Amino acid sequence: MKRFTFPLDRIRAWNATRLQLEESALEAVVDQQRRVEAAYTELCAQKSEFEHATLRQARIESTELARISDFRKFVAIEGRRVQTARVQFDRQIAELRARVIELRRKIELLDRLKERQHATWTAEETKELQAAADEAFLQKLVAGGSETSPCYPRNRAFP
Repeated sequence: MKRFTFPLDRIRAWNATRLQLEESALEAVVDQQRRVEAAYTELCAQKSEFEHATLRQARIESTELARISDFRKFVAIEGRRVQTARVQFDRQIAELRARVIELRRKIELLDRLKERQHATWTAEETKELQAAADEAFLQKLVAGGSETSPCYPRNRAFP
């Protein structure tokens, strides 16, 4: 009997490659989201530090107050950009996770199908081997007659 081959192995391998690519893309987007969040957190910390340092001074110039006001506006604009980026990142992450889940599901389905086909192939191979063994036994039995039969041993005296 020929050896077992699964005709959908190439499709499974292609899906596995796609899965790796999608997982890498997902990881990159999540990493990019973390970097944007970290940069915004750092900017907020700088704003707070700048305000405290300025307000701790005994005398504050109007230019200092204007700089604080400008920096607050800048941080607010950046906050809106970060919020927009969060929404985009969340959408991208959701799409990528859905694709990853779908590809994993397809791969698992192909694996289960391969297991079933292999089990069927193994059962058929066992049947063929048993049939070949039975046929060989019968040919040997017919060729040798009753003398070589395991039921009638040679040179054995019966009591």
